[in-house]
Amino acid sequence: MNGMHVFLFGGTTEGRKIAEAIAEVNREWAAHGDASACEAGEPLSLPFCAEVYVATAYGASLLPAGPGITVHVGRLDAAEMRALFEAARQTSGPLLVVDATHPYAAVVRENILSACAAAGVRCIRVERESTGAGEAELAPEGAALHWVDSIEEAAAWLAAKSSHRPNILITTGSKELAPYTQIQDFAARCYVRALPTVEALEKCQALGFRREHLILMQGPFSEEMNVAQLRYADAGYLVTKASGETGGFPEKCEAALALGVEVVCIGRPKVVSIPDAAWYDREKLDAVLRRICEIGSTGTCESSSEDAVATCENSRQR
Repeated sequence: MNGMHVFLFGGTTEGRKIAEAIAEVNREWAAHGDASACEAGEPLSLPFCAEVYVATAYGASLLPAGPGITVHVGRLDAAEMRALFEAARQTSGPLLVVDATHPYAAVVRENILSACAAAGVRCIRVERESTGAGEAELAPEGAALHWVDSIEEAAAWLAAKSSHRPNILITTGSKELAPYTQIQDFAARCYVRALPTVEALEKCQALGFRREHLILMQGPFSEEMNVAQLRYADAGYLVTKASGETGGFPEKCEAALALGVEVVCIGRPKVVSIPDAAWYDREKLDAVLRRICEIGSTGTCESSSEDAVATCENSRQR
């Protein structure tokens, strides 16, 4: 069997689950295929050769180690992606690009689309549960939601508000915090939840956010944890992205409702070009994991197909 060469982009929950599924399918193949391959005098070829690209070392640390998995840290532009795809086509078997980047990583998504179109490579975009106004359906009835289109708009809206509970819990990460500094007394009023990395700490402090106002933790966060953090901040406002169930959006809204906190929700960015082409698919995570199982089980011994499917089911539920 000629293994499929997968370029997987995304240090997201979806990206991690896809990498886990690929690693497990490769392990299943190795466990069931060693004997037959050796008896035939042939080298063992794994179903997948996966190259996983993430932006940060922290994102890489969350990915599984496993056969056929190579992790790369750093951002690529469209030209660099295209060069990788074209080089792989010369030396590899079937080629597949999986875009599991964050819903708000619009620039990276555009680069992936451009590179795939130029190189003529098949691409699957992993879509989260809902987009835009659909996110409101995930919020509990009675939640106070205010929708905006950008972080800049969220910061401007908050800067114009006055309240007896003026504190703000910002859960939009550390990359785009600068707009919040326009809020009067932001250092006293704003609390930031971000990933537990040195880079995040340094960015927050460089902008003037207080160290004791930083909640540097890795999610997912339960409703109870969100309640505890909102209480710690004595927040009247919670800023979030429309990140779906995977991103903990319902739990944030439940916690805010329980405490009477207003939610400022930043809608997902629109991608400039979504191609209507045979080489491009948009699928939910479950469908992508099933596809991995189907590809991985082809050509294995009879029992390995069921084992691989069960493994992917378990990976999806983690």
